[in-house]
Amino acid sequence: MPFRDSGWEIANTPTQVAVRDTKTPSRATLTFPTPTFTTFVEALKHHSHP
Repeated sequence: MPFRDSGWEIANTPTQVAVRDTKTPSRATLTFPTPTFTTFVEALKHHSHP
């Protein structure tokens, strides 16, 4: 699932989520357990901006 304007690409499997910078795809990929990444995204959704 690419986020075209943000420069991030996310790939998911049933057990993990991988995140990479599309501007430098040959560099490291961050990998998270799916439940951890889901919790992180849900927290971002509910975060209030000042």
